[in-house]
Amino acid sequence: MLHSKFGRESLPQKKKSPLKKYFFISFLILLTTALYFGLKNRQRILFHLKKNNYIVIIHTLDELEKTIVEKKEINTADFDSTADLLTKLIKDNPSDSYLYYLLGRLFTIQCVLPVINDSEKMTNILFLDYIKRYQIPLSFPIKRWEQGITLTRKALLLGLPEAENQKAMVNLVSLYIIGGTSYWNLDKAYLNHENLKNDPLIENIYKLVNTEDSPDWEFFAKIYGMETAEYWTGLYYLKLKNYPLAFYNFKKLLLSDSTYLRNNTNYIMGYIMGEQRDLNLKMYYHTQIDYDEFLRRNPWFLGEHNYTLRFLGQDVLAKKFLGQYEKFVLELKEPL
Repeated sequence: MLHSKFGRESLPQKKKSPLKKYFFISFLILLTTALYFGLKNRQRILFHLKKNNYIVIIHTLDELEKTIVEKKEINTADFDSTADLLTKLIKDNPSDSYLYYLLGRLFTIQCVLPVINDSEKMTNILFLDYIKRYQIPLSFPIKRWEQGITLTRKALLLGLPEAENQKAMVNLVSLYIIGGTSYWNLDKAYLNHENLKNDPLIENIYKLVNTEDSPDWEFFAKIYGMETAEYWTGLYYLKLKNYPLAFYNFKKLLLSDSTYLRNNTNYIMGYIMGEQRDLNLKMYYHTQIDYDEFLRRNPWFLGEHNYTLRFLGQDVLAKKFLGQYEKFVLELKEPL
């Protein structure tokens, strides 16, 4: 028997197995990873576990739409988190047309509602498109707008329930409206006109941009105000090349309290005169424009007006105009 120097029996020490230690550490790593994945993908997991798994997402989209319509606000973080969830769910369920529809609807809410609920933004699209100068602003979420079109078309291709099919058609048309004439003409391949009856705003804007039927001008007046409705009426007749009726509607707005509408009206009045080869009247209306406000939104006007003045022999006015605003226009990063 062995004894320690303290008089006690020395017991052999039991060594821990390296293999058990390795398995314990591995278990902790796996558990931590599982918890992290579970927390990060909680909504994704719940989606697969619930029977009515679309309800929460639909409620989120309804709330986002309500916030934009009522408060005119966009919380980008809410859109990003919902888009991330739907993108992951589509990867899990690549043939689920309803998920494509929901993500398309999310991008429609984000890209379209802030425009069509703002009379000035919507008017600017129509104004620039009708004079063949429209381009989507660089600050616009173009990538998501394009994805909205692709996703909605895919949802329609894969097939949707009747109610969602009609809503998807409305979303697609509203997305096309943002793109201008080159997109407005695409909707005819996908659209049964009856599908727009449940959304009078999109239905009337569709009529306005395609000019096949006359819109309900009183409806526009209720939504955007009387002056905006009159301006849009003028644009409608301008597109039809019915210049007398266009001129009649625009003339009412020459004394508008809105600098924005007054400037746009003076430009359009001059534009009509230019179309009728009366460059002196074109010059007259264009000299009534508040250049500080108008050039800030439309820097292309600098070259056009300078050319008109010089063509009519108004070199002094042209030199003064160019000297005063050339630097101002060159310093603009992007039109407002």
